Amino acid sequence: MAPAPFRRSASILALLLAGCADVADPLPAPNELLAVTDSVAAELGIREVAAPEDAEAVPLAAGAAPPGMAVRGRLLAVPFGGGDQVAVFDLGQAALIREVEWPAGSAPAAAAFASDTVLFVALAGLDRVGRISLATGDTASVSVGPDPRGLAFTRGRLFVVNSNTVPCAGEADRCTAGPSWISVIDPSDFDSPATQDSIGLPGSVHAAATAVGHDGQLYVIAGGDPGAPEGRLHIVDPVEATELASFGGLGSRPGAAAALDDRILVTSRTEGLLEFDTRERRFTRGAGNGIPLPGAVGVAVDGDGRVWVARQAGCAGTPGVLTVLRRDLTTLRELALGPCPSAIALALVPHQP
Repeated sequence: MAPAPFRRSASILALLLAGCADVADPLPAPNELLAVTDSVAAELGIREVAAPEDAEAVPLAAGAAPPGMAVRGRLLAVPFGGGDQVAVFDLGQAALIREVEWPAGSAPAAAAFASDTVLFVALAGLDRVGRISLATGDTASVSVGPDPRGLAFTRGRLFVVNSNTVPCAGEADRCTAGPSWISVIDPSDFDSPATQDSIGLPGSVHAAATAVGHDGQLYVIAGGDPGAPEGRLHIVDPVEATELASFGGLGSRPGAAAALDDRILVTSRTEGLLEFDTRERRFTRGAGNGIPLPGAVGVAVDGDGRVWVARQAGCAGTPGVLTVLRRDLTTLRELALGPCPSAIALALVPHQP
């Protein structure tokens, strides 16, 4: 089943068209839309940041278990994980603009936009990175390291986090097959994999999540595995393509990360929401001292500094929770989500002229 084009709700339509009557007036600030994927319901929920109580459900393909999303302005990319597909939506037009199906077993695990017309996808099951032309639908791919599960496009280059893991026998998590590292790809040389640089991540086990800080550095989260459960945070200089520092203190099972001012916020199913100070380079809220949000799997920050955290509650019939925090990380409100939220993202949708 292909993702269905979604019907824009009346409230979202009104928000997107607000201010369009008089073209002489300056356009208002872009609208913010919140997207949450659900790996049990196989759907994408879209809601307004200004009125988050109501969500519009967009069905995804059967078997889709999105591990993350990528945004660029009004564009939203959803890799399906085990579904071997990637869907790209234009939230400004409320339309599915491109759907790409990769070979069986590709397991697209992450995505990153290089521009409005170029999207990169980590194909974890093939040890490759794919490139999609959103204008034509053409695709290409190159070999990278084993089990790529994180992507970041910054400073004109693509950073591919090679998790280097394998399935664990009898475990829900994945187990390490060796240290993780980063492949660095120049998009202008995408078809020449021999030119790839690499960045070592010493002590890293099951690295995957990334966030670009407001200081321009790349922050990489290593989640650990059942045999080495302590997660780590690595700081990488994307200009010099080198690791600057790494820190323990994440506890077990850290996951998605996002930047807030001079902080990096890191989710953890067991520790809640952790906080790293990028100026002082230390955890202000580390393992044992996190914001108590059990089941946290995704985090996004809106334009007013509010923090949106998607939380699982077991994925066995109990609804998930969307927790909204103020900039100082005190709780503002909580809303119900679907049975198994897996990722969260915020998109800025310009008003139509």
